[in-house]
Amino acid sequence: MSWYQVTVVARGAVPIEFGRDCVPFYVADPYDEARSVVIRTLEAAVGEGNYHYVLPEG
Repeated sequence: MSWYQVTVVARGAVPIEFGRDCVPFYVADPYDEARSVVIRTLEAAVGEGNYHYVLPEG
């Protein structure tokens, strides 16, 4: 598995690794009421099909 890397600037540059297969990856939990907002934000930021997500069953 490869990871997407981004640099966040907060009191200097700090490398943060996130994502899966070189694209953003979001895992929602059953109580995550903001998941539709997160998915819309991902689509606006990186475009449709350029991110992965997992939603809980039920």
